[in-house]
Amino acid sequence: MQESTFDQYLGHELKRLAFVSGGTFKITDVKEHLMNYDRHYLNKAYAKENPNVTWNWDSFADRMNRHVYRVVKDLGGARQKIRNRWVYSLDSSLLISRQKPFAYA
Repeated sequence: MQESTFDQYLGHELKRLAFVSGGTFKITDVKEHLMNYDRHYLNKAYAKENPNVTWNWDSFADRMNRHVYRVVKDLGGARQKIRNRWVYSLDSSLLISRQKPFAYA
């Protein structure tokens, strides 16, 4: 089985979060949703794809927002600024679609 990329894994986790939260979430929700295993896997995948980078993908809020927005946009979602916070919207039914599962390594 093929190991998933950073964007694939983050996308899967964001779909799960959207399913639980009814389709909208903030960056603090993402931080709370990701378990230690998820963060470890994402850091490992990010380091593998970006070997010249010496920081974690979520070490700064603006960097984390940039990655989350890129993946949300690729999944057909959007974001808007509400009271100085980015609020992401993603179709909560994306989790239910039939897709091949990927390896969690």
